[in-house]
Amino acid sequence: MTHFANNKRKKLSGYRTYTVATSGFVANGGDGYEIFTTGTLVSYDKMMSEVLLDGFKTMTPIRLPSLDRQIDISL
Repeated sequence: MTHFANNKRKKLSGYRTYTVATSGFVANGGDGYEIFTTGTLVSYDKMMSEVLLDGFKTMTPIRLPSLDRQIDISL
């Protein structure tokens, strides 16, 4: 499994702690994701979209990899 750090794909380490944004349903073991029930719940008071937006704000600027299909239309 991999994750992104500093805009680079890296292998997950079994010795590190990761923060995961997920729905309350999955966080409580729904659909068999019991692994999340052993973690620490950080917040229940925000919607998923708010949590993701807060995370993206900490990663600015987000650099997208070149896909050789993007066209710059800025003036």
